[in-house]
Amino acid sequence: MSEMQERVDDYLDMGVRVVWLIDPRRRKAYSADFKGLHEVIGPLRVPNTLIEVPISEAFRELNELEGLA
Repeated sequence: MSEMQERVDDYLDMGVRVVWLIDPRRRKAYSADFKGLHEVIGPLRVPNTLIEVPISEAFRELNELEGLA
């Protein structure tokens, strides 16, 4: 986790406003910004844009690929 945090910090230091982290094994999504790391329940969003990724759909497709659905 510390390696991942270093990479997130690198992106934020380069000016990226939001970093998304996906844990496919645990089926969890996180959004990281200068305020910290936050678990995302709904879609992943880029602030002040129309960009969003419905993470539940991605996990549903992953379940189907793994034969869990």
